[in-house]
Amino acid sequence: QRCYEILYVTNKANQNYKQALEYRLLYETSSDSLIADERKSQLAALSAKYENQVKEKELQELNTLNELNHLKLKKKENQQYVLIALLAMALVIALLIFGRFNTKRKNNLVLEEKNRLIQESLNQRESLLKEIHHRVKNNLQFISSLLNLQSRHVKNEKALEVLNESKLRINSMSMVHQRLYQEDDLTGVYMPTYISNLIESLKHSYQSKTPKVKVTLDIDKLNLDVDTAMPIGLIVNELVTNSLKYAFDETETGTLDIILKQVDKNLELRVEDNGSGIPEDFDLESQTSFGLQLVDSLAKKLGGIINLKSQNGTRVSLLITKYQSS
Repeated sequence: QRCYEILYVTNKANQNYKQALEYRLLYETSSDSLIADERKSQLAALSAKYENQVKEKELQELNTLNELNHLKLKKKENQQYVLIALLAMALVIALLIFGRFNTKRKNNLVLEEKNRLIQESLNQRESLLKEIHHRVKNNLQFISSLLNLQSRHVKNEKALEVLNESKLRINSMSMVHQRLYQEDDLTGVYMPTYISNLIESLKHSYQSKTPKVKVTLDIDKLNLDVDTAMPIGLIVNELVTNSLKYAFDETETGTLDIILKQVDKNLELRVEDNGSGIPEDFDLESQTSFGLQLVDSLAKKLGGIINLKSQNGTRVSLLITKYQSS
């Protein structure tokens, strides 16, 4: 191409235009050929680069696909490992639960057996206690019968009165054991029923002396143990007996109220009548009567002090501080 250019310039300068034109055409032809070759070479290079890029891209995609497949395989393996671990944990938990259940079942069986033995022991104890209360009641009734037989041979009115009062005291104690024997709860005496039965027995004993006395009861629903119920019963027995014997004339109409209430943490017992009352200088502790001395002694045992008041009759009250509920 360079030679054609020189020959073209030289011939043109020598005014050899024909040769100059030929060399010019040859120059243009060779120039176009070189440009075409260069373009072909550039196109080939670009094509090679493109193909390389395509291959690199395909290789990258293939690597990416391989990595993705590898990750999927790894994920699947991890999932399998997790599933195996979960199954192993579930199996361990199931074994632990089964072990605890089995242990609990065995413990429950042992506990049921112990409870059965305890219940049998309690049933035996209740039966024995009922039998004891029944025998004590029978013994007290036997003593009362002996006193009753003895009273038939006693001519002295004072001695006969003492025997009758003793029978009433024994009867009040017998009723406690009778209530415990008849009821399911052996730990306590239901006071409304107990005092009601006691009053009915006393009214029956003194019916000929006080036929017109109206007795009313106001007793709280209390379950008291034997050591509390029996002294209260004896006190009520003595106070009601005194009211029925001395407060009213045989033709006189009167009222007698027996109240047993729970006040805060104490018990309040009151026996009130509208009879003739007691002397103003009456002192309980100075009395020689066995019944009144018994009342004073039992009141102290229950942690209380007897309070006497005579106004339109007699009112005897006792605040009990020492008692036990069942």
